[in-house]
Amino acid sequence: KKNDLLQKGYEIIEIENKIDEIYKIDEKIKVNSYVYKDILSKDTIENIVNFIFKEKNIAGSITYKTGFCYSVDFIIGYETLNVPKIDLNKEWYANNWHNDKPFTKNTLKLIIPLNSKNEYQSGGIEILDIYQSKLYEKSKTLPIGDEIFVMQNKLNELLIFNPNLCYHKAGNPDENSIRKQLMIQLNPTNTWKIIHYLLEFQIFL
Repeated sequence: KKNDLLQKGYEIIEIENKIDEIYKIDEKIKVNSYVYKDILSKDTIENIVNFIFKEKNIAGSITYKTGFCYSVDFIIGYETLNVPKIDLNKEWYANNWHNDKPFTKNTLKLIIPLNSKNEYQSGGIEILDIYQSKLYEKSKTLPIGDEIFVMQNKLNELLIFNPNLCYHKAGNPDENSIRKQLMIQLNPTNTWKIIHYLLEFQIFL
């Protein structure tokens, strides 16, 4: 099917986002100076997956657009803080341009804002579309700023993108700001399913 996900490598889907009502944190882990990871309970993970893929039928939408079924292989909630200029050249939370080479060209990632109602979050993920990514791979020259997609982190928007084909980087939140979001990774399989180790992968990956 002709759609932005296949042609550009990313797409925004509008949903009624009620994740905040079911998002329960068991533990918060400091990953480094600018990243905190939320450890979610098994029930919270199951509730989130059911809400997104069943109640909101994102599974059906993805299969319609791509022709694939997927396995939910990784889920993580996290907070990222502003990185000051002195540390911007270092790798803190995928804040440099890259693509996810270990994964297949059909792997997908979902990014879901964890905003409070009417809260604005700066520093959304930045993505080069498939065509721009091919040019960047050859020349290492980025497009003009306005031509780079920047997620606005609106509460009712869910981003789906292809991390293998699209170069991307995490945005840097404004000073004294925090970006909160949920990331879910999907890998192609013969039927929609959830791996058994989602709970453990939050801690060790």
